[in-house]
Amino acid sequence: MVTMQRGKEVIAALSVLHFTVDLLCAYAVYTRFLPMAAAARVFFTYNLCAFALQLPLGAAIDLIDQYCVKAARRELAGFLFTAGGAILTLLGCFTSLFLLGLGNALFHVGGGVLTIGEDDREGLKGRGLGVFVAPGAVGLFLGTAAGKGALPGLALARGAVLGLFGTVAAVALLLLAVILRRPKPTPVAAEPAVEPALPGARTIVIAVLCCFLVVVLRSCVGLAVSFPWKNGFAIGLLAVICVAGGKAAGGFLAAATGMRRAAVGTLLLSAACYLGGSDLLPGLLALFLFNMTMPMTLYKLKQILPGMPGLAFGILTFALFIGFLPVLGGYLSAVDGRLLGAVGSILSLLFLLPVLAGERPVRK
Repeated sequence: MVTMQRGKEVIAALSVLHFTVDLLCAYAVYTRFLPMAAAARVFFTYNLCAFALQLPLGAAIDLIDQYCVKAARRELAGFLFTAGGAILTLLGCFTSLFLLGLGNALFHVGGGVLTIGEDDREGLKGRGLGVFVAPGAVGLFLGTAAGKGALPGLALARGAVLGLFGTVAAVALLLLAVILRRPKPTPVAAEPAVEPALPGARTIVIAVLCCFLVVVLRSCVGLAVSFPWKNGFAIGLLAVICVAGGKAAGGFLAAATGMRRAAVGTLLLSAACYLGGSDLLPGLLALFLFNMTMPMTLYKLKQILPGMPGLAFGILTFALFIGFLPVLGGYLSAVDGRLLGAVGSILSLLFLLPVLAGERPVRK
């Protein structure tokens, strides 16, 4: 008897891989590539490869599914992208920044498409999307801390770190392959779609642009805002747990209350908390609440672009790259972080409201 457990196991394996791949990337950037070149050049090159490349790679997965029905279905393509990305990431740690970023991009697109498929199949309504994305933030933080030598109690050689997490990635890939070979469960009966009708290309373009701008703002605010209390490993870890927790919780809240209610409530509270962000508790709440819209935007864009999950995922990761550019250029360094966070929250809400205008509240 086939149970609905397969999808959750796939998402769990992908989440472990996400944590591992992002940790390896951050660790390699700080231990291998930053000592060899200017920081701005390293960060620009890595982010260009790791995030901007996901847009064409996501479109490629959708084309494979559309034109190679029997030879390479989207699930197979997703697994090959995921496995290839994890392998290239590990190779990139020893070779080149381009390979490192390309591996990251391949993994995220493949893992994202697999997660979207399992989320749909199990009727999770976006819950799985936040669960998949959330561990990446923790991996980036720990990889950065280890690369800077700031991880308490850990003084492993670089080869030992890469070997340890390379082994974790290999085991997770093996488990993922085994799980995906199992028969697909019978899909849960889906409720009627609640998204508004999108009658033409103009409406679709506007909706895509709104979701895109929300993620640009999330990237920009997340990278630019610095709190006065955020120093030291323990506080930094607590902050990144709030970021990851918000991403994971956002999908559950939206599924329970509806995206419109969830977005309005979290972003208004986020704006208020950012204004008081000089203190620890409001600052942590701001990080948690502001990141809750992450699975909402991805789930909504997936609805707007049915049958194109790779493109939907790639569009939003390209938005992360665009949001990184003004921070890299130092254009926001003089802006008060509390004001930037509050304005970013309100603007995000204003961009989301037209997209969510047709959402009906979830019936209890």
